Amino acid sequence: MHAYRTSPPTAQSDDILALTGFRFLAAFFVLLGHGSKVVSIDGRTNVIGELLGPLAACGMTMFFVLSGFLMWFNYGELYRKHDPIKITRTFAVARFARLYPMLFCTLMLVILARGRSVVAAMPGALLYPLMMNAWFPGDGPVPTTLTVGAAAHIWSISVEVFCYLLFPILAFGLCRLRSRLAMVASGLLFLALLLLVAFLAPRHLDQIQRIFGTTMSAEQLAMWITYYSPATHIFEFGLGSVAASCFGSTKGTANRSSISIVAGIATLSGAILIFVSHSAFTNLTVVDLSIRAGLAAGSALLVYGMASRPDHILSRVLSTRTALIGGQISYSTYLLHPFVLGLLVHHSLARSAWLAVCDLLFTMIAAFAAIYVISYFTYRVIEVPSRRWLRNRVQGNMSETVGTLGSAAPS
Repeated sequence: MHAYRTSPPTAQSDDILALTGFRFLAAFFVLLGHGSKVVSIDGRTNVIGELLGPLAACGMTMFFVLSGFLMWFNYGELYRKHDPIKITRTFAVARFARLYPMLFCTLMLVILARGRSVVAAMPGALLYPLMMNAWFPGDGPVPTTLTVGAAAHIWSISVEVFCYLLFPILAFGLCRLRSRLAMVASGLLFLALLLLVAFLAPRHLDQIQRIFGTTMSAEQLAMWITYYSPATHIFEFGLGSVAASCFGSTKGTANRSSISIVAGIATLSGAILIFVSHSAFTNLTVVDLSIRAGLAAGSALLVYGMASRPDHILSRVLSTRTALIGGQISYSTYLLHPFVLGLLVHHSLARSAWLAVCDLLFTMIAAFAAIYVISYFTYRVIEVPSRRWLRNRVQGNMSETVGTLGSAAPS
């Protein structure tokens, strides 16, 4: 679904189609990261899978930044001009209608396919339908959000909900920023806080273990703090909101060359993150999160630039029909892709390295095609009708206050 501005700062079209396409790009990175591992080659390392795997983390950072941008884009000015309580109620209903129906169907699919693992994960598994599964580390060998393997990817939905709960507070603060300098300063503050988590968390794991009362290993606890929990992603979300606030206040000015430069910076950050993930620096959380901070900042600036200049080549590419459809169905794509990939996991019997690579590529193409066809079906049959029904049922015509809403929740 396209993004619509609540208070257009310029005379250009209210549709920012490239943002929907950007969501498709982020989802595609997640698919590449996860899908590149669907083939296990006997006796060999899946080099392609190892190389592309970190793209999933890049895609998630892009998702959270875009989500923050869209939430402010759709609701920021409303918090400034209308009753905050009424807008918060509208916001909550719209977000619930956007996320929960398809999530519920996914959880039912998990129960049907992996019922025993769900029972074994009790009582922690009860946090999944409450969308709180990533909020707490748990006390097992792995974080609670990973205990039901078939639903492990739902951690991001839980983090997104946490960001939604903080958004009214964030909006209350950003509404009071008038100058561009103050907005840029707030963005730098989010970056600084992200780096602060990166610096402090690995050095205080013992204290964190005592606070949560967990006996989880230090490595797993560090992974939960820095990736699966909301602790770092809330700052990525905040960067996106700040970028949208700047876009609305500065009338969305950006030149073409700056967009290209920022796109290059974001790409370079992602490339470095992939390199670090396969180097001796892997265990240095500070390095890893510092690069993620660069990717988050680059993504925020890139989204701002594309929103400002729909005539840029990147904006035009992400506004094509294929990218728009991919962005619209990205939530179903994200929720359903592990099940389709799971059906295609096999060991390659290819003797030749070239045949093994061809096997991998063919499997990925077949899997991606199946995922997108199924996602389009569930988007039309489940997502759109249930979203419309819930909004009309709960708030009637109130949704017209905010227009047609977009979302980026691993969505």
